[in-house]
Amino acid sequence: HWYWRPRSLPGPAPELPRLLLDLAAGLLLFDALYFLWHLLHHRVAWLYRTFHKVHHTHVATFALSTQYSSPWELLWLGLFAALVPALLGCHPLTEMAFFVANIWLSVEDHSGYDLPWSTHRLVPFGLYGGAVHHDLHHLKFKVNYAPYFTHWDRLFGTFSQGDREHAAPAKTSKD
Repeated sequence: HWYWRPRSLPGPAPELPRLLLDLAAGLLLFDALYFLWHLLHHRVAWLYRTFHKVHHTHVATFALSTQYSSPWELLWLGLFAALVPALLGCHPLTEMAFFVANIWLSVEDHSGYDLPWSTHRLVPFGLYGGAVHHDLHHLKFKVNYAPYFTHWDRLFGTFSQGDREHAAPAKTSKD
């Protein structure tokens, strides 16, 4: 039986610099895969109507809207999340750190809050979009497709900081 076979345990946990490097690589790869998937589902009307429109039911984002998606979209997101650590050959500890970071960032991006300690304020040079970036996507639909980082949107010409006067601002800690 399969449960009697000897199991091999993973090697020692990676040191912190290696774990952080693999985590960053994983987030960048996930960002690229989801950016392409997301862009395709917005550019092909049938894909948008059939699969992705459910996620855009809520124009004002909130934490639970992260998972408010069609089964098709959730399946692809799960596949990307499972594939990334496997493709990079990550240690199981790094894989768990990737899952936690990926979920955290996704919920934060959909929270609608622009807090002083939000991730986009901690990552320099505007490299990370955060809730403000993603809120604009839910408002305008044709900009800011990348889930986390801004470089893909800048490269493909889909980046927008928005017209702050006309866009609904993200909630602040004072709200």
